[in-house]
Amino acid sequence: MEEWKKLKVDGVTGIERCVAEFKISELAHIPFESVKVKIFNREDNLFVGFINLRVNDSIEGYPEGGAGYGTTILEALEDTLKYFSELLEGREHLRHEDFEWWDPTDF
Repeated sequence: MEEWKKLKVDGVTGIERCVAEFKISELAHIPFESVKVKIFNREDNLFVGFINLRVNDSIEGYPEGGAGYGTTILEALEDTLKYFSELLEGREHLRHEDFEWWDPTDF
């Protein structure tokens, strides 16, 4: 089942496999009913998670989303949610306009 990690194709610099997708309901401080988190397994056996929502007007001036890492799917999910929650700290009265969705066809 790990054969994909050994795949070598000219011009391909990396491969990640989507290993889990979670629907997260009622995340505090956001005006949406739910969000999704996808977890990918990288070739180096690290798991990385991405949330399908980004916060506008971040410190750098670009929308920023939650990304997290772990050595397991659960660790990556937890780290992703913690990081996204940290992005929301200190923000009050958030509205739909304060967020941007990742490409919905990707989630």
